[in-house]
Amino acid sequence: MSWIITGSQKNNWTPAEIDTALWLDAADESTITESSGRISQWSDKSGNGRNATQATGAQQPKITTAAQNSRSVVEFDPVSSSFQRLSFSRLTNLGHVFFVARKNDIDYSQVMLTDGSANDLRSVSFGVDTGSDFVVQQIAGSLSAATRNNWHIAEVRTDGTNASLGIDATRTTSADADVMSSSDIGWYRNPNTSFVNQYSFRGQIGEIILCTTALSDSTRQKVEGYLAHKWGLTANLPSDHPYKLVGPTP
Repeated sequence: MSWIITGSQKNNWTPAEIDTALWLDAADESTITESSGRISQWSDKSGNGRNATQATGAQQPKITTAAQNSRSVVEFDPVSSSFQRLSFSRLTNLGHVFFVARKNDIDYSQVMLTDGSANDLRSVSFGVDTGSDFVVQQIAGSLSAATRNNWHIAEVRTDGTNASLGIDATRTTSADADVMSSSDIGWYRNPNTSFVNQYSFRGQIGEIILCTTALSDSTRQKVEGYLAHKWGLTANLPSDHPYKLVGPTP
């Protein structure tokens, strides 16, 4: 396996220290394949080759440079006649999911990281609820602790029985959980309707980290610290977070 680590990260802890199933990092522009700003591939840094791709031009998200903490992001802005998504080789039995994102639409839009198969109930959603708040949701559990038009770190940890949901390291536990699986970024295909545009994501994504096993609390906190310092979100972390002031080191 090989990873590309930028100069500002060389002395810091990164997800290269753990076993990731998928790692997408928009700040690393060498992983983005684009034409006229439209992305056909977002390459996987995990070493597993699960590149997120989209061959159809009208469905390609775009790259926006210097968008958050002077770093590039992937932006989804679907129109009524189409939706934008990236797809990768389906992952099942996920134990931990992290992503950094900003939701900028007022409509109900329960999408981001979903399973394109029929069993979308195993998806992880991060969207808008009641037109105002971000929610991170997995099965019946949900956590609303963030606002649209702002950047946040979201995560879900599950062992198949209980799900721990987090926004900016603020956490809650749901007794109603299931095994997570995923293959798509940017849309949600409701098995009960063919109208998918209402579930298209509108916003920006900086980074996505997927792990097949649930991480320990100490490792989870390292991921949170890494993401917060990298994306300029340390103010979002609780005051007692171990990496509130200084990022994690190897």
